[in-house]
Amino acid sequence: LYLYLQEGGHLAKGTRLAEEVAKKASSKIAKGSKLIQNPYKNVDHLIESAGKLERKFGGEMQGLIKGNANHIFHNLAQKHGAIIQVSEKGVPFFKYGDTWVHLTSSSQKIPTIRINKAKKIFKIRVQ
Repeated sequence: LYLYLQEGGHLAKGTRLAEEVAKKASSKIAKGSKLIQNPYKNVDHLIESAGKLERKFGGEMQGLIKGNANHIFHNLAQKHGAIIQVSEKGVPFFKYGDTWVHLTSSSQKIPTIRINKAKKIFKIRVQ
């Protein structure tokens, strides 16, 4: 599957493998790129910052934050000491402990950070 992450965190078809993009983004993080900085200390802080969460179908909790989904996702991976991987479906994700974090897009193309924390699901939409 060929994908790349566009500025703004949207997933789109492109000419590079998602793995190459993840490696390139990770190298920017390692160099301390100020593009990656964001105010979220960790995944729990991101969930708290999403304000009042709305319960959705299936018990998922959904909230909204502002920022660049791509930068937030990579910064969180760095803060948790996690390695960004790419699923068979081309979705970037990282895991630490019993928490999995995915960078996806909603059906309306809204960048979404999807968090599975010990089987409790959070969808954080990023505008």
